[in-house]
Amino acid sequence: MKPKELCFHYLEDNKNVCFLGTEEEIKSIKEKIINTIEEIKKSEFKPNPGWDCKFCDYKDICEFRKF
Repeated sequence: MKPKELCFHYLEDNKNVCFLGTEEEIKSIKEKIINTIEEIKKSEFKPNPGWDCKFCDYKDICEFRKF
């Protein structure tokens, strides 16, 4: 089956945004997903300190934290 459209439902304003990507967009997204999976499989999770450190579960023990 081929989807007719893809939709995001935004809870804050209760709106749907629907679309159907072009073949090029779909190919690009597939490549990005495959690359992300490969990076996860490597288990190399280098620190990426920034503004979101204050929300991290490891902020109290991380030597790279920024807040």
